[in-house]
Amino acid sequence: MRNTLLSLSVCVCSLAALNAATLTNTLSFNTTDGNWNVAGNWNENSTTASYIPGAEMAAIIGLNTSAVINDGATYAAGNLWVRGGTLTVSSGTLAVNRAADAFVQWGAGQANATSTLYIGSGGTVTNVGANVVFGQGNNSTNSLVVDGGTFSMLANNMLMIGMGTGGEALRNSTTMTVTNGGTFSSLGVVSVGRDAYSTGKIIVDNSYFKTTGAVNVGDNNITSMGELVLTNASFSSGNMTIGNLGGGTLFVSGATANVSVANTVVALGSTGTLSV
Repeated sequence: MRNTLLSLSVCVCSLAALNAATLTNTLSFNTTDGNWNVAGNWNENSTTASYIPGAEMAAIIGLNTSAVINDGATYAAGNLWVRGGTLTVSSGTLAVNRAADAFVQWGAGQANATSTLYIGSGGTVTNVGANVVFGQGNNSTNSLVVDGGTFSMLANNMLMIGMGTGGEALRNSTTMTVTNGGTFSSLGVVSVGRDAYSTGKIIVDNSYFKTTGAVNVGDNNITSMGELVLTNASFSSGNMTIGNLGGGTLFVSGATANVSVANTVVALGSTGTLSV
């Protein structure tokens, strides 16, 4: 038996420009297929010195590069950007430890490229004190995949799936998929299809998605589009807005779907669609 509880509220949030000036160093991954824990796979941008990023450093997985954490160990980065490459955390933990400086963000996106963060069944990514942004860049395609693993946001910060912050004039497309018993947990707002020319989609399939903050689907701009697809999902959140300026759609299916939000009122914004 499925129990579906939905509510609507409007969350008005603002973002300033990315500011990571207080990070000590920035390092870029330099190989098409290599391990995170190999110093020679990294170059400091200012000196080309090679060492593994630390908790107060920015790590960049750039165009056509691919980094892997598969040794079961724990690593840290002060800030993380996947810019047209792939980061796979299949066994181990990556803690993005950026302190709670105002408006500092990390995430993925590169114009005319595909950027992917993949978290496998033995992997965990934790975020402390920063907004997480997936979806920058004209014509960008961006993926956050939690495939049996865990993605945890440990502070009251926003997750944006489909968020253009670089003056995009062409649409980007961003998908977050939580599948195979994966878990997403957060204390903050989740925005799906957040800003201009952004398409955001979250798919939760036989997995767990929990936030104490609001969930806004199709948010903040008339050119944004958002979808939330829940299939046999265990989902809970604060208030939910479906279609807040942008186009928003919520799909719920599956005999074991359990969807709970803050209130019991089903309501839609002027651009929202509900399918249960």
